[in-house]
Amino acid sequence: MSTWHTLNAAPYPAEISNWSEATKESQREAGKAVIAAIKKAATSGESEIKIPKGDYRFAETDGSNRPSFIHFRGMTNFTIDFQGSTLWFENEATGIVTSRSDHLTIKNAVLDWDPLPFTQGIITAVYPESSSFDVRIDPGYERVAPGMSASNGKLGGLRGMLFDANTRFIKAGQTGFTLSLDWNKPNDDGTYRLKYRGFYKIPITESNIEVGDAIAILKRMRRAIRIEAGSHSVMENITLYSSPFVAFASNVTSGEHGPVFRDCKIVRRPGTDRLIAGNADGFNISNSIEGPIVENCSIENIGDDFINVHGHLARVIWQDSPTEVISTRINYRGTITEPVEVEFLKRNTLESLGKRMVTSTLVKWTIEKERCLADLSRRMRSGDTTALAYGKTETLLKLQLDKPIQLEGDIIIACEKYSGANAIIRNNSMIGSLARGIRMQSPGALIENNRIAYTMGPALSLQGHAGYWGEGPYVHDVTVRNNTIVYGGLEGKNKDSAAIRIVDGDYAGRQIASNISITGNRIYQSPGAALIARGVKGLELSDNEIKAYGMAQATEDSLIGANHAIVLQNVSDLSTANNVIDDAGDFAEGALFQLDVSNKN
Repeated sequence: MSTWHTLNAAPYPAEISNWSEATKESQREAGKAVIAAIKKAATSGESEIKIPKGDYRFAETDGSNRPSFIHFRGMTNFTIDFQGSTLWFENEATGIVTSRSDHLTIKNAVLDWDPLPFTQGIITAVYPESSSFDVRIDPGYERVAPGMSASNGKLGGLRGMLFDANTRFIKAGQTGFTLSLDWNKPNDDGTYRLKYRGFYKIPITESNIEVGDAIAILKRMRRAIRIEAGSHSVMENITLYSSPFVAFASNVTSGEHGPVFRDCKIVRRPGTDRLIAGNADGFNISNSIEGPIVENCSIENIGDDFINVHGHLARVIWQDSPTEVISTRINYRGTITEPVEVEFLKRNTLESLGKRMVTSTLVKWTIEKERCLADLSRRMRSGDTTALAYGKTETLLKLQLDKPIQLEGDIIIACEKYSGANAIIRNNSMIGSLARGIRMQSPGALIENNRIAYTMGPALSLQGHAGYWGEGPYVHDVTVRNNTIVYGGLEGKNKDSAAIRIVDGDYAGRQIASNISITGNRIYQSPGAALIARGVKGLELSDNEIKAYGMAQATEDSLIGANHAIVLQNVSDLSTANNVIDDAGDFAEGALFQLDVSNKN
């Protein structure tokens, strides 16, 4: 990774910064013409269109409540080859949307934003007594996408991401935080005073924010590319130099495999001093019948998980009879005519209450506190469940069950069929995540031959998240092999820090994850543990090389077993062979920690 002084200190290379308004207007007209040509070719029965390489600019959106610049609807058996063209977008709306398209391939394109959907600078002063700090904005980064200033001065509208100002590596030990920045009120010296609020109420004195840090300031807005419904979508050789939220997002797709992302890149534009390449997740794949294929892709310096595969967990609202249940939608599906298997689980522990085959119809339902099993004071933050409130009338599901069930308390519903099972994540290179590396929340995945480095959270997380995001279902029958992980779990305040983490639900009382194979991996420079597995039935650990673990001091509230190379709690059917553990760090407490473990070998 290059050092700061070798880069062009600007958000765009000089040849792009020097474009005149007349040049940009010509690019806008070319953008309109090329989209018209694509849609004409698709409706004329052609199978492919090749776009002359050039710069195409987009300023007008479709005006929807989820605005986008380019929307391809209902395209079938069609390939769009941009032949290396760059698509420029002028506000924070989504760049490209595909909806209800089958066998649509988009390839050989570069996407970027002008102005950028983030800003950056150097921290010049920190004020612990007021939970604030000053930032000098880097030259050229005062100009941002309109959505970046929409929350002007409002605490919580923006987020921050810290870097070493010389190496431009993501800074270890930082914790998540939100910010306010009022562009209308600069300090007398030209800096800006930003108000800080730490996740989990972590004070600024424990955030690792220091004078001299480089900081990217970002906001979660729209997607770069969004795939909605349809089947067999392929994104090939697509390069994103910035993204206003998730870079590649996909939801509710079908087919014998999920969307394919091949040779795609989320990287900082060469010839600039940009700190980040994307504001949030690199690839977020949700509610698909089959999981995605993500292969030969590159990601660097983004504001959330590199890859997140999941479904959305539904919540039970009421039970009218032993075979009739009112719930939120199942993975964004409404009327379900062909019976599908679901599992009912207690939300706080993930204790299974049983599986049933269900069909569903849509109903209008007013949520009343006296007739609501869900504890709406415990809000989920993703999917349909985010808007639930007492007194609101919602479109919900009436589920018909094939067999009776008795439900009491706060219950969630998991449906594996629509949760992206059997994902394939292979041969990818990823460095610099503010959150996790690969966040696998669905079963059946193959994760192999990836390089994952510099993640604040675990480099690999194999668990759902029912309690907060409402994502899942949970993980079983997963193979993790031949990956290299370096500096996984750099966040200083994670009380269960690990490069690989498998911890779900009431792990001390039950085993949620099952049949996990972790073989032939190289796990280096772990601040805490290399691997933590709590509550797993069927775990294979073999031929893994662990070097340099326990490099950082555990926090006072760390869970039992912290800073061992391998931590196992309530793990049964364990198989281990030929693991190499070496180079214990200054804070390492041992190679292996076992509690309530049944080892078959």
